[in-house]
Amino acid sequence: MIKKGFTLIELIVVISIIAILGGILVPKYATYIIKAKETKAEQIGRMIFVSSMRSYILDESFINSDVNAAISEDINIDNVQIASNNGSSISEDFNAEGLNYEIVIDGESGTYVLTRK
Repeated sequence: MIKKGFTLIELIVVISIIAILGGILVPKYATYIIKAKETKAEQIGRMIFVSSMRSYILDESFINSDVNAAISEDINIDNVQIASNNGSSISEDFNAEGLNYEIVIDGESGTYVLTRK
């Protein structure tokens, strides 16, 4: 008589291997999700920079209403708040994927610095 099926030991070994692999993969998955959110926020920061610089080039200074209009028109994002503006440089706060960022744009040099808050 031939017995078919798995023994209890074989099932425990397979379940243990699956649990070990799950324990390794779940933290890695969470890290990849965070990196993806940060990358998307960096992309939005670049788009804000380009829109703000377009406004700067047209007006030869940063005008809050024009910058907000350019950002809203180009990116369709409304949660950008201009924190400070001295004409040739501007500081803007925005929220992307639940992460808060600040972007400081210097119009004269055409550079920006993006920092996570």
